[in-house]
Amino acid sequence: MRSVALQITGLVVGLSAEDLGVLDANASARRMQVAHTFLMSELRCEWCCKEEWRSCLCMLSCDILQDQCQGVTAVETCNVLRGCYERIDEASPKGFDFDWQCKLMQCMAYCLKHEEVCNPIHQRFMEICHQARQNELDTCGVVCSSAWRLLAWPVSWAFLLWGVQS
Repeated sequence: MRSVALQITGLVVGLSAEDLGVLDANASARRMQVAHTFLMSELRCEWCCKEEWRSCLCMLSCDILQDQCQGVTAVETCNVLRGCYERIDEASPKGFDFDWQCKLMQCMAYCLKHEEVCNPIHQRFMEICHQARQNELDTCGVVCSSAWRLLAWPVSWAFLLWGVQS
């Protein structure tokens, strides 16, 4: 037991300060990626499956991801998106690449609005988007409210309510 502890201690002591800094920077980078958190925790076909699926398909078409997702094998489109993001991030960590993160947030906001994603997904995106705008993406031009669904109720409900009040 004692020799194992000494070997482990020797390994830790054998790391340079630069190595430890790199390890800390990579851990911080992963935590800073609010887009990563959203993509990994949401869009799992729990609320509005069709709109979520279409949003993921739209995001895969954004310039920032285009031509980088070939060969990502997954059954479901949103899992392909997650796999693609992980592949890009593994090749070149994006936690401190604020320009890239900003472009991804803009892509996400556009696609969630374009596909009229449902309110629970919209609310979660708004939270992470505002969090990012208050922190590392403070100069990003993403409009978090772009993801807002234009019609919260189907048009038929609006006419029904209007007809009841008349």
